[in-house]
Amino acid sequence: MSSLIRVGVLDEQEVVRHGLRAHLAGESGIEVSGTYGLASSALRAVEQGSINLLLMDHRQEDSHRKELIKTLKSRHPELRLLAFLTDRCPATEALLLNLGVHGVVSKTEPLDVCVQ
Repeated sequence: MSSLIRVGVLDEQEVVRHGLRAHLAGESGIEVSGTYGLASSALRAVEQGSINLLLMDHRQEDSHRKELIKTLKSRHPELRLLAFLTDRCPATEALLLNLGVHGVVSKTEPLDVCVQ
């Protein structure tokens, strides 16, 4: 079994996707397999087995976050989900964790927190 983490980044903002790809590319053991502006594109990548960790903005305009997370968890229980919040909000964090995400990171935190 490979210890390489294949990451997908789902965020509507191109600058966020580009920045995360650039930052994560310098980390050993991590390969950014794709970046996605649409939830449907990320879902296809997961279904093709291209990624095993999805970093996702918790607010996707093209999908409902609850349904997306439930779909990913039911169809792909091995997939790890990490949600980004614009600002820390304990209620939203609790909701996301209860839905099944494995961690929550604020976009205001240093990028090294995301890697950890």
